[in-house]
Amino acid sequence: MSKKVRRVLSVTLAVAVLFQTTIMLCGSPPFPAPQVQTEAAVVEAEQKTAADFTSSPPLDEVEEMPSIEVAALAEKFNYAPKDVQARIKALKNESEAREKAYSNQAKAADKQVESLEKQLSKLPTTKSDPKVVAERQKIQCEILKIKQEMTDKAYNFLQEQIGRDVKISRLNLLAEWKAADQQIKQQIASGSVNKRKFGNVLDIGHRGSMKPFEGQQKDVAIGQREVENARQRGQLPKAVQDPVVTAYIQKIGQNLARNSDLQVPLHVFVVQQEIRKDGRPVIGKDGQPEQVANAMALPGGFTFVYAGLILMAQNESELAGVMAHEIAHVTARHSARMSSRANKFGLLQMAAIIGLSLFAPGLFQAGSYLAYQLKGLLLQSIMNGLGLVFTINILGVSRDSELEADQLGMQYAWKTGYDPRGIITLFDQMASKGGYASKTSFFATHPAFGDRILGSLKEYRVLTSIEPNKQYLTDTQQFKEIQERLRKELHKTKAQIRKEEASRPSLMRGEVTVEGCASILSSGSSSSAPPQ
Repeated sequence: MSKKVRRVLSVTLAVAVLFQTTIMLCGSPPFPAPQVQTEAAVVEAEQKTAADFTSSPPLDEVEEMPSIEVAALAEKFNYAPKDVQARIKALKNESEAREKAYSNQAKAADKQVESLEKQLSKLPTTKSDPKVVAERQKIQCEILKIKQEMTDKAYNFLQEQIGRDVKISRLNLLAEWKAADQQIKQQIASGSVNKRKFGNVLDIGHRGSMKPFEGQQKDVAIGQREVENARQRGQLPKAVQDPVVTAYIQKIGQNLARNSDLQVPLHVFVVQQEIRKDGRPVIGKDGQPEQVANAMALPGGFTFVYAGLILMAQNESELAGVMAHEIAHVTARHSARMSSRANKFGLLQMAAIIGLSLFAPGLFQAGSYLAYQLKGLLLQSIMNGLGLVFTINILGVSRDSELEADQLGMQYAWKTGYDPRGIITLFDQMASKGGYASKTSFFATHPAFGDRILGSLKEYRVLTSIEPNKQYLTDTQQFKEIQERLRKELHKTKAQIRKEEASRPSLMRGEVTVEGCASILSSGSSSSAPPQ
């Protein structure tokens, strides 16, 4: 593949990922039995959390805590900057050592695969000689085994590295939050905080002539075309069938849209997709296939909410926060900005940008192991085994857009009446969830976790200063019932899982399958041992 083609496809994938994540009839929904809380109650709850500690907890405990609790500790205790930086340095050194070890394993695996493929090329081209056929199958199985083991190593490696990055982010928050919070409070007191990037939040819905909100109508045709193209290609995720679930999620979205800067109709698709690793479903601790927890927005108001995200949310405000974030991508026309950046690299049609792999966030395939590096890269395309890479420089616009969507999304959730911290607590939960392949995409292509949390906490302080005694909706009994209905729809028996596993098509184009290789390799010694 030429460097030019690689670069173009890299930008294509970068733009597609922008619209991921990680819509209602007019009028407020009849929320039953809402759980509401005032800003004063929220502050009191944070203080109670910090008050549980009579002395500052050690840093290795702090780095495991939710970000909101870390911020509360930063306000209460004084941690020595040198101690915090020493712990951060230790984590970075650990990441570098692990990256080096993984890189060496990947290089060794590539060499072994190359050697085995050379052995294959020297065998006669015949299917009539049983010995040749058997030798070919054995070598192919050895290659498959190495690739499988390195896929697992790559998967685990990324999870470990992301986990350390999140810890570092929380330690940075511990070091930075007290000063940042004092600065925000001073700006609130002086009134200078009213000079908002997107205008006055009290004018939400009346900012359409301002940048970046004007011109949203131009994007509708693009979004419609991409949805239809994805449908024709068979790439649209499976729709959730329960009409009660779908109607309720759409209702949340329409209420958020009514309290946003959206100027076009909002269409919400409630979908579900299982996480798959090398074609096999990833089974969770509950014995059920893991679901993709994601949301994404196409230009012109077409939004997809995945079942896994609905189930992951601890309360309705968390789901609403992410949906508001996706609406913000539409209102701020981030797709147009990314399209402009992509055109500089020779991309002429938005269809090529979005259509490549947008609807496959749950796939994880190794491809080339050496592409999984964390310095200036962070991610290889895991969609469809393309084996492409894209860099932070190309993703610069995407990262800025995500920070903007965080800010605008919190504003929309706040105006709708939801607890604006919902998106913060959900981010924390996504960052802490182990063994979740989709989060590698989320955290690799979005701004640093710490940057998002710090920015969101600042926005939270500003929004809640406007009406300190305002009550916020955090959860409803109906949302819990919706989650339970969704779990029942997605539930599979062990027999169903076994049947689907047995009937799945092989991803191998050659003569061997994963199942067949188990008996082939157990029948005798292999030509080359897999990497340890």
